[in-house]
Amino acid sequence: MKTILIYTYKHSNYGAVLQAYALQKYLRETYEADVKIVDFTTDAHLKDDRLIRTTGSIVERVVFTFFNLIHSKELKSRREKTKLFKEQYYVQTDRFSSIDSLISNNPEADIYISGSDQVFNPNSIYLPVYYLGFKKGNGIKVAYAPSFGISKFAPDVAERIKPYLVDFDFISCRETIGADYLTTLLGRTVPTVCDPTLLLGTTEWSNIAVAPNFDKPYILVYEINGGGDIVSIAQKLAAVKGLPIVCITSKTHRNYKVNKIVRDAGPAEFVGWFQKATFVVTDSFHGTVFSWIFEKEFFYFLAYEGTSSRAISLLKHLGCEDRVVTKDKIGNFDASQCLPYQRRELPLVDNSKRFIDSFMWHEQ
Repeated sequence: MKTILIYTYKHSNYGAVLQAYALQKYLRETYEADVKIVDFTTDAHLKDDRLIRTTGSIVERVVFTFFNLIHSKELKSRREKTKLFKEQYYVQTDRFSSIDSLISNNPEADIYISGSDQVFNPNSIYLPVYYLGFKKGNGIKVAYAPSFGISKFAPDVAERIKPYLVDFDFISCRETIGADYLTTLLGRTVPTVCDPTLLLGTTEWSNIAVAPNFDKPYILVYEINGGGDIVSIAQKLAAVKGLPIVCITSKTHRNYKVNKIVRDAGPAEFVGWFQKATFVVTDSFHGTVFSWIFEKEFFYFLAYEGTSSRAISLLKHLGCEDRVVTKDKIGNFDASQCLPYQRRELPLVDNSKRFIDSFMWHEQ
């Protein structure tokens, strides 16, 4: 039985939690491997989850804290559900609270995997961890579906990350832009592979979904940066379809004109809201993923072009570029012309599984 350690983005957002779960589950069940997620949780990570903000201007800290305290019950509920989800579904190592403690005491394994999510963000202060800056011994280093989180690369990025990358035995990337950049940088073909959430099928996600207590068909909005713009798209759709709008958001300072705002969903509840939705409007990569998994009619709102490369890359693979709504098209958005859903197969998933086969069956 091979031992595998996964080093992944430490954040409590839905995508980060669910992609880590998916990769671990897929590797454990497909290859009967002993897979653990490395619990790299610094004091700074713990501070990020607090209701009281300690960074930013005084005004930002006051406003952030004020609205968080107003919605503290919902936010605490979400965090508790996220904690319970990890306790139920994750298999983790002991906690490492600093870069030094991890690098100097890194557990031995047959395969060390960095990925997925924005583990390759070159601006991260945790480069030695997520770029696996430790001695691999008799093991191998793998990058599975890492994201850079950026679409333009400054000249100094290469000199910062290449010393780490040359020690990887297998490298892939989640976005085409990132894969092309790595191919040029390393002089070797780096494939584009799917986010781990796409390695699991509809049935597997349905098995962990917690159904919402909402007994009507609804339009689901999952917004990250879309704000009022994305809600206005959903409102136009609601006017035509005659359906209520449910909005999942982490914004405590926004009170959107929708039928229900959800701030307390844990990862399993998040999946449940997508599973039961009739339509989806989102500006999120993982919102797009779960729309596809559960075969929902959806629209993707391009809130910020510079940070949307991963979603656009996925939409191209799906052949769903026609579902993108840009800011300049909101005014002319015609909800009556809602596109009928057509299930499109995603060859990228099969290609990704073959990439995983290549390092799982690699003889060391």
